Amino acid sequence: MYEVKEKLLEFVAPYYKPPSIICIGFQEILTNAIEHGNQRKADKKVEIEVEVTTKYIKIVITDEGSGFDWQQVVNQEFDLERDLCNGECRGRGIKITNKAYDEIWYNEQGNQACLYKLLNG
Repeated sequence: MYEVKEKLLEFVAPYYKPPSIICIGFQEILTNAIEHGNQRKADKKVEIEVEVTTKYIKIVITDEGSGFDWQQVVNQEFDLERDLCNGECRGRGIKITNKAYDEIWYNEQGNQACLYKLLNG
């Protein structure tokens, strides 16, 4: 996973400063796809597509899992003390990604996330 993150960092560096912002949310969603979507099964794949235009960077992450109810997680209130101190930590990665990207879209099934970041420059 970290090799993929480094390759993304190298790829987006010429287009977005600081490129680390792009990698923060990417790593969270990629981790979710591997751990929750594919349930860490070695025979399942995660597909990653990256598109750079003159206006934005778009990253699409698709896993082979059955998906999840993303509307419930996206609309869930994040409480730092409750969600981090009791070990539950559900939805934290999505909340972090929402702060790092300008838009996030999920397919209806919930096994694909599209991350959009406007170019700054």
